[in-house]
Amino acid sequence: MAKKKELTIEEKLQAALVPKEEQPYEIPNSWVWVRWKNISQISSSRRVLQSEWKKEGIPFYRAREIIKLSHYGEVDNELFISEEHYRILKANNKMPQRGDLMVTGVGTVGISYVVQEKDRFYYKDASVLCVSPKDNIHCYFLDYLMKSTFMRNQLNFNCVGTTVNTLTISKYEEYKIPIPPFFEQERIVKKLDFLFEKTKKAKKLLQEVKEEIEMRKISILDKAFRGELTKNWREVNKTGSVLELLQEIQNEKVKKWEEECREAEKNGSKKPRKIKVSKIEEMIVPKEEAPYEIPDSWKWVRLKEVTENNQYGYTSKSTSEGKIKYLRITDIQNENVDWDKVPYIVEENNNISQFFLRKDDIVIARTGSTTGKSYRIDKIEDVAVFASYLIRIRVIKINSEYLLGFTHSNVYWNQIIELSSGIAQPGVNAQKLENLYFPLPPLEEQQEIVRVLEEVLEKEKKVKELIDLEEKIDLLEKSILDKAFRGKLGTQDKNDEPALELLKKIIDKEE
Repeated sequence: MAKKKELTIEEKLQAALVPKEEQPYEIPNSWVWVRWKNISQISSSRRVLQSEWKKEGIPFYRAREIIKLSHYGEVDNELFISEEHYRILKANNKMPQRGDLMVTGVGTVGISYVVQEKDRFYYKDASVLCVSPKDNIHCYFLDYLMKSTFMRNQLNFNCVGTTVNTLTISKYEEYKIPIPPFFEQERIVKKLDFLFEKTKKAKKLLQEVKEEIEMRKISILDKAFRGELTKNWREVNKTGSVLELLQEIQNEKVKKWEEECREAEKNGSKKPRKIKVSKIEEMIVPKEEAPYEIPDSWKWVRLKEVTENNQYGYTSKSTSEGKIKYLRITDIQNENVDWDKVPYIVEENNNISQFFLRKDDIVIARTGSTTGKSYRIDKIEDVAVFASYLIRIRVIKINSEYLLGFTHSNVYWNQIIELSSGIAQPGVNAQKLENLYFPLPPLEEQQEIVRVLEEVLEKEKKVKELIDLEEKIDLLEKSILDKAFRGKLGTQDKNDEPALELLKKIIDKEE
């Protein structure tokens, strides 16, 4: 059998370079396109069994710990291996060294952390990969590259897994990477450090403003639903009685039931179930059950006493065209529904009318991480229904904006959290929602509270507009990185040795 011919350095060099037609974009003449395997060694760890995990010893990092290290530079670790086990692994395996990149390989893939001199740890096989840069490849240049949109796009396109994204060594080795001369790598890192330090400070200031705004908002809402916001107003204004309001609500419920009975009789359909008419004192929450003290002119009631038609939504697939809009959890996330982007239902049945939304209805997310999030229908131009993961609440004789404000308050969220605690999948049902404690003032005071909240929180909204700068800063950072890895940051020097020579030295050393 003929012996395989050894490639020359020039042939190896050509094999390492990405062909012109496969290069993602143009780079300066002094740069080269290569693959990660040409400028680094990518490896994983020896498997550590779960039975070998300890509560103290040498830190043992998974993807989640690497993500925290990448974002914060430190981590409160909860898993370890013994000193003895670490010594055995160290004697027989490559350990992460200063300047190596630890890169997440499962879940949120491609998050990188540069190993520091002080670091002493081991890491989970497949969950984390170790990228060791070869000579004259700057570790922080690679670290910044991992944050770029170009690299993220490669990762998102190529990572595959049955249930979660997975980054394998073989995939990683083939990703394309632009490499400038070594000294330009250093200049790019230095310039990015300078620019990102400024954006970091700006983000920190914005975060402080955001937290301050949120704390003020919480304080204002807390005062509103304790009656403190309208204390002076009550002293100079006469209002109707809450007891009279509760009686009006009861009368309205009976009136609607009678109308439904007459309509059913007229259509020859089954009459609705007879409603339970409670005594006024039965509608009021006993004082010993009240969450906190409220003004004497207010009463604690259950939410069901002042609402009706509280039910889950309609189940259907969605489509881009149709006659009936289909409001989903995703549509209410920003407290402002863009009806132009709300899809339509695909299927329609005879009972669909009971799911129609109307002005002043409030919909509440009933499951998942958004449990308790609310939205009030302030305007509706098309016929619309709400999806099954929402609960609709329809007020009777009370101010719907007052109820909406209540769903933003601590007293509401504390109850939602308590209802969801201990459940694997957070959630509430219509019955639990109906039984929430609700502070009910006279109608006139509800209207005053809404007016004051609008006036006070409007100022908060104007300040909150500054938070939109965060998104602009994120876009700026992406733009800076894009320019950096296209050679457009003004970091070039004609006296630099071309990256092609750098690549030759790497290949020559491997001979």
